[in-house]
Amino acid sequence: MNDLYSPTNGIRSDERSLKDDERPHSAASAITTGLRIGPKAPRRAEMRKATVAIILAFWVFYFLGTSIVVFTMSPDELDTMYAPRAIVAASGVGVSFIMVWVQGLLRHSSLSRRALVALALSALGAAVHLGFNLVIFGQFNPRQWETPLAGFIQDYMFRLWIFGTLSGMILALSYAADIREHMENCADCRGEYRVGIAITEVVQRACKESAPEQLRTVVLARIRDIQSEHGVLVD
Repeated sequence: MNDLYSPTNGIRSDERSLKDDERPHSAASAITTGLRIGPKAPRRAEMRKATVAIILAFWVFYFLGTSIVVFTMSPDELDTMYAPRAIVAASGVGVSFIMVWVQGLLRHSSLSRRALVALALSALGAAVHLGFNLVIFGQFNPRQWETPLAGFIQDYMFRLWIFGTLSGMILALSYAADIREHMENCADCRGEYRVGIAITEVVQRACKESAPEQLRTVVLARIRDIQSEHGVLVD
């Protein structure tokens, strides 16, 4: 052993290196020290389950809603149209899962690109679903081909609203899953996230505190002075 100074690491040769818990902490780590972290973010598999549940629930409500509408308008046709309506709803489920698959292929794309794709998918999905609807119901009711063009356009716009809503939800769930996965694998991002939580909690606590009476009096007096200068008096 000697006591020569080592210029490579700034530590004398007779000095030991600092342990991790002895090193100075950055401002971010100082803020987050002792901060309680909530439950771990859901895994991608759990997000897939949530997506599947939402899609299935959406099309079940679609089936029930259209059945109620048909019952109120044409009660006699309700019994004969259960099967085609169920098939159309099932085709909607299939189209929705294809949309989920396409969004999964764009995991590493920008949000703006994914949003444009989601918009295109909603328009294409509505057209495909309308085609399924025409073919399936045409097997049970050939007279539907006599529907005026305006009726087909109205039907397409209705399905465009449906698939636009679905596409937006799928995009949100897919993007949220990507963010959670990135947070789990990025230590720096988790640190910044914890800092944001800590700052938010501090600000929330500060907003709940009452201002000192003296400060309140001074601020109100200044406001009244400004109002009087502009000829506005508000109690």
